[in-house]
Amino acid sequence: MNDADLQERMQLAIERISEIKEEDQTIWDTLAKMDAGAKNLKTYFDSVAEFIVYVYDLYEIVSQPGKIDLPLSKLQEINHNLYVDILPEHYGASFANPDYAVEKLGEYGKYLCMLYAEIRAMIAYAYEDEMQAMISLMELFLEVYGIFTASEGEKLPDEKEIKEAIYYYMYDYADVLVARRIRETVTCVNPFAYDIIMQSDLMTPDYLYAYGEYIGENELRMAQYLAKLPEEKIESLARMCRALSRALRRCGSILARRSL
Repeated sequence: MNDADLQERMQLAIERISEIKEEDQTIWDTLAKMDAGAKNLKTYFDSVAEFIVYVYDLYEIVSQPGKIDLPLSKLQEINHNLYVDILPEHYGASFANPDYAVEKLGEYGKYLCMLYAEIRAMIAYAYEDEMQAMISLMELFLEVYGIFTASEGEKLPDEKEIKEAIYYYMYDYADVLVARRIRETVTCVNPFAYDIIMQSDLMTPDYLYAYGEYIGENELRMAQYLAKLPEEKIESLARMCRALSRALRRCGSILARRSL
């Protein structure tokens, strides 16, 4: 599929997702009368839709060629917003928390929690410009949302429908997902990470926010420490890391042969 087709799919998906928060509450009130756990479904879909829109807007910035030209304070704000609901102080009331999701969403909680956990992978996909992976998750979210709204308040959907939607997403995109994970695990160089290191000014912490990973106090202090080290020390640490990496690979190879 070419980029134009992907762009069209993404635009259609984000337009539909953007409308979710404004949609009528009535259907959700009706469903809640059938099952108390359903009363929080509207809150769930609104919050996840808001997250997807935020990541999409970010994607529009980070997918542009060249360095992300934002002040450090803005980079930190974006990073915080992406991870705020799974930080320790907020995780207890996050739909990414299986216990909380089941408590608030009843029998659907475990599946909708898993759905949200998968959707959070959009952060990495946005920074790494993996448009197809982002689209597939957006369309999965819309499919699950449609399972609930298609009932028009007449009945609650069978949880099996939610499970099957997620299962077939995993099945359909298994080749893409597995290939990506194998590439990240087996190859010695991740071009995405490599390019950031080679093209950034490592004397400032801005480059940390180009990965899309959570950056806390530990990461900032480590970057500040490394920036102060002399070049010889950095080279020494690099040689030690390479030697350790080779030793671990040899160890893994030996263990693998022993297990056969």
